[in-house]
Amino acid sequence: MLDDRKILKWSAVPSVKIRSKAIDSSMGSLKRLLDALLSSSAEIVQELSSIYGAETIRYQKPRYGFFLNKFLEHYPESTNPVVVRAPGRVNLIGEHTDYNGLPVMPMSINRDILVLASSRPDNQVHLKNLDDRFPDSHYEIASQIPPFAKGEWGNYSKAGVQTILDYVASKAESQKPPAGMNLLVYSDLPSTGGLSSSSALVVANALATVHLNHIQIEKALLADLLAKGERYVGTEGGGMDQAASLLGERGQALKIDFFPLRVKHVPLPTGYKVMVVNSLVKAEKTRAAMEDYNRRPRECRLIVALLNKVLRRLKGENCHIDRLADLNKSNLDDYQLQTAVDQALPPGSLGLGEISRKLETSVQQIEAEYLTTKEGRILSQPLKGFPLRQRYQHVLTEAKRVEEAALALEHGQISRVGDLMFESHRSCAEDFEISCPELDNLVEIARDAGAVGARLTGAGFGGCVVALVQDSELDRFTQIVKRRYFQEYLKIVHPEIVIESRDFSDLILTCEATKGADRVFQASTDCSP
Repeated sequence: MLDDRKILKWSAVPSVKIRSKAIDSSMGSLKRLLDALLSSSAEIVQELSSIYGAETIRYQKPRYGFFLNKFLEHYPESTNPVVVRAPGRVNLIGEHTDYNGLPVMPMSINRDILVLASSRPDNQVHLKNLDDRFPDSHYEIASQIPPFAKGEWGNYSKAGVQTILDYVASKAESQKPPAGMNLLVYSDLPSTGGLSSSSALVVANALATVHLNHIQIEKALLADLLAKGERYVGTEGGGMDQAASLLGERGQALKIDFFPLRVKHVPLPTGYKVMVVNSLVKAEKTRAAMEDYNRRPRECRLIVALLNKVLRRLKGENCHIDRLADLNKSNLDDYQLQTAVDQALPPGSLGLGEISRKLETSVQQIEAEYLTTKEGRILSQPLKGFPLRQRYQHVLTEAKRVEEAALALEHGQISRVGDLMFESHRSCAEDFEISCPELDNLVEIARDAGAVGARLTGAGFGGCVVALVQDSELDRFTQIVKRRYFQEYLKIVHPEIVIESRDFSDLILTCEATKGADRVFQASTDCSP
């Protein structure tokens, strides 16, 4: 269950105390922190080890040192700097179940987004990224921050900040509005890879705002608020990504239930590694990809509407569900449920005309209520109609796979976990139709390379495959995937993709479960122990 002690109390003693008799300024403190990193301070090593593991120190220490040095270059006059981190996540099983109120089982990973933030004397936010693919931007903090053009990366910063602004405004007690900030972003988390880099960026910007302004908020509540707040950028997912980033623990997967948010930590098996392989097919957040992605939760809302119509007829006007998870609480026996499903969701696809007849309303009303995006755009009907029975089949069976996988992990039944992962991929590909030929091919190569289980992970339409691999098979797995997918298959199917990696370590990732998002260091003039 969720640890009630996980409350973000930013007025507490910093995680790492830079001991000194006197510190002249906050930037002086940051320079001392940089010196401590470079000199392998015991406290610094202990803090980074508690997050990432002692075996990663040789990588993380220079990474943080480089980051702090760049901040000093970009913002030499800043005050009260704070370093926060937000890990990505890989979803082991449970795809597109979260927004239906059904469980998922992700883990936070040892790839993350770092944000170094400092206060400004005005209401401006100046945003820089050390990855030059993402240009500098700036905006003003206001009660309602207008978005940049769709697709601009700065909208993820705005989403995190706007969420905190709305939270502060909702509190009964008066609180000074958050101040302006200088923000520097540094990530080793692949973008467009299905590892939730977008949500991690939202989480990190929200945490920076919280820390700099001494706002207190419980982590589970923040995860819930950010799940809604990320809709600012135009995507309409569930709450898995934010909860996984914020609530992760080392060596643990998270079985997450929703409405209300509940987290159970599930031990990951020793002797196995979670491998993430980037297909290099980008799950772009373009208009076409967003339409495909956003159509899935809306199809699920149509399923709920059609089921409610039948349930009222069969069980009376008081029989109603808000989301598919509510079927578990509807007191329907198996025969009644199957009857409702058969009547509401016949095999094949339904066009808008047939859906309007079943719901006894107009096509225009359906488009307005179920298919209109936040921006006012109407999502189009697929060429062959909406395959709602297939979508329902995936969501319900996937939720069962999550429950069974969590039990199998607890009982050490690793081969069963692998079977469930393969079953999940088949369902994602055939019933929910979020896979692509490259992901299907990569899953089969992973199976041949010795993976106990493998499946696509993330929203789909490209991105990554997650595989569970025994330690003794890691070298063989890596070599087979490298040769058969990247050096053979991909060169034939996508000759335009240039692979720049020499050792493939940024394409075939060995992932460890890490602590969730939090403040790492804060340079402050307060040196009290």
